Amino acid sequence: PEQANKNLEGVVAPTLVIWAMADPVLPPNQLAALTSRMTQAQLTIHELPTVGHFPALEAPELIIPPIEAFLAADQAVDVEQ
Repeated sequence: PEQANKNLEGVVAPTLVIWAMADPVLPPNQLAALTSRMTQAQLTIHELPTVGHFPALEAPELIIPPIEAFLAADQAVDVEQ
């Protein structure tokens, strides 16, 4: 977990976070803990209030629109190499 946290701090790209708010494994309070470490990222957060741990299986109709909108948006970012 410590290495994962360090990796999150290095994210600089536009990032879509889809969070299942009824997830018993990763509860809602973990969302803030995760996103607070991504201080350099351009975050788009989409919360699914009634979905559990497997949103792609439980409610694909709820995750496809935010993914399409995110991908369609102008997400240009200047990343130094």
